[in-house]
Amino acid sequence: MFCMRLRFSAFFVLVCAVAAYSFAAAVPVKVKKVEQGWQLTRAGKPCYVNGAAGHGHLDLLKKLGGNSVRTWSVHEFETTSLLKEANALGITIAAGLAMEPPRHGFNYAHAVAVKAQYDRASAAVEKYKNEPAILVWGIGNEMEADGTDPAIWKAVNDIAREIHRRDPNHPTMTVIAGAGQDNIKLINFMKYCPDVDILGINSYGGMATLLEDVNATKLDRPYMVTEFGPLGWWERAKTSWGAPLEQTSTEKAATYRQSYEHSIRDAGRKCLGSYAFLWGWKQERTHTWFNMLLPDLNTLDAVDKTAAADVISYEWTGRWPANRAPDISPIRTASAEKEVAP
Repeated sequence: MFCMRLRFSAFFVLVCAVAAYSFAAAVPVKVKKVEQGWQLTRAGKPCYVNGAAGHGHLDLLKKLGGNSVRTWSVHEFETTSLLKEANALGITIAAGLAMEPPRHGFNYAHAVAVKAQYDRASAAVEKYKNEPAILVWGIGNEMEADGTDPAIWKAVNDIAREIHRRDPNHPTMTVIAGAGQDNIKLINFMKYCPDVDILGINSYGGMATLLEDVNATKLDRPYMVTEFGPLGWWERAKTSWGAPLEQTSTEKAATYRQSYEHSIRDAGRKCLGSYAFLWGWKQERTHTWFNMLLPDLNTLDAVDKTAAADVISYEWTGRWPANRAPDISPIRTASAEKEVAP
């Protein structure tokens, strides 16, 4: 009898602990209208996003002044220790909910497929909504195509509405690739997505005019720049054999800085923050094009900063980090290859 009571008591304590976590662990995040714009708050305090897109080396991110990371799906939660690390360091997460783009063959007129996608997003929100590191839910990433299909926007808004029903503690955001032709994406976002709280915009060369595009369309909600960085390989001049010419590390850093100071800092209360791209490294056209970090070849555990990481740290903190990356100058020969406009 004593053993049964002991087991019951232990079980009761466990149930209470789980229940307490379920109802108390989430940190409330709100988007509120303020004079001349908007403000993001977390636990009732103003929260401006100084973030990077990626999910590794969070200790270095925090050291450089960052406070948030962005993912593209909840797959990162299931395959890494991201949630645990972020919570321990006080770093928040813009949690991506993957949506299929039409360019991969997905048909937004197919009701069964759209419902399955809706169900996957809803299940992910239900599973992770009480994680204290969650900041916002990012519905999709660049799945809007040219921005003219109402069915895609409707699918986004349906998910946003369901998120609000399930999770009152976290705002919704959808992420698009640029403003579109004649700002059509901004216009249709306002028209078809009333339940989405924040517009996330990925932009590279377009950062030079992004703030003007937002102002011209009188965007009725706040935005975040969810990716920005060097000029994309599709935006660069090419050699005569078609290879895009990559900026040097120093030139890339200057592009990050110009982008940040124009369409992020100068946006005032229209912009809730940003996520620089990419916090880590990957192969895209070259093995260095978008990388803010590079692996240290002398050890498997360390990384080297690029000049982009240094300049973003300066924008976040107003101070240059110690041991900055070197300046890089182009090497040119007397018979330099003629550049071809993109």
